[in-house]
Amino acid sequence: MVYLVPLPGLAVVALLAYSDVRTRRIPRAWTLLGVIVQLLTILAYCAVRQQDLWSIVLAVSIGSVCAIIQAALALIRPGALGLGDVGATALASLSIGILGWPAAILFWLFMGLLGIVAMVFYYHWPLSTQLTKQSIKRKPLPFVTVIVTAGLATTLASFLLSM
Repeated sequence: MVYLVPLPGLAVVALLAYSDVRTRRIPRAWTLLGVIVQLLTILAYCAVRQQDLWSIVLAVSIGSVCAIIQAALALIRPGALGLGDVGATALASLSIGILGWPAAILFWLFMGLLGIVAMVFYYHWPLSTQLTKQSIKRKPLPFVTVIVTAGLATTLASFLLSM
């Protein structure tokens, strides 16, 4: 089941999302650990299925392209996205990269739609009556939660569309 291969990398992205929400920092060491774990998972999948290493090339190319796009978006409007968000996107797209380019396009679609929904809820509906809209607007949205949700939704949608 190729749809189980992205889960270790997405689990590390979920840990990054937890760290992003709690401390507003994304440890680069965790991101590097996630990349290593995901590459080893894809390598083990290739060994078990007796395939060539094309799956690794595909996943790395998708991860690189998505990281470059996210870095370009971060440079267009400085302060909106940070390097941690770019690293989390690289790890999530490396994870779903084994599912192919259609899954990568679906990942960006989900990330855009979920990002818009998250921004609307985060900035316009305070979770507590003690928080005002001004206090919320000073803090940026922890976007790694959107990235991990989009990655999981992409994996689930790819599985359901293949049935």
